[in-house]
Amino acid sequence: MGWRVNQSEAEVMEKIRLSIASECDAMEIFLLEREILSAGEYLVRIVVRTTLSKASEALTKKLMVLFLQGEEIVFKRSYTATLAERGIRVEDFVCEAIISIEGK
Repeated sequence: MGWRVNQSEAEVMEKIRLSIASECDAMEIFLLEREILSAGEYLVRIVVRTTLSKASEALTKKLMVLFLQGEEIVFKRSYTATLAERGIRVEDFVCEAIISIEGK
């Protein structure tokens, strides 16, 4: 895996939020999990949750552009789910970044 960022988790989540803000008004961004890769590096999986809409294609493209522009944030997949407690359908977009503590 050659994509690493020398940023904090909060900075990565903010970059994702800013990149898709024009396509999506109502969204939640949260950290799904951390996975240790080696000394000084770990993988974070970040989820962007939106209500199910016709903007899925546009959101997918915006998230893919992050990596293409050199932000080192990789869009991995999306899936739909139902939040039973709220009674709504949502779409989750999963992104990954490797956080490196080098240079911090």
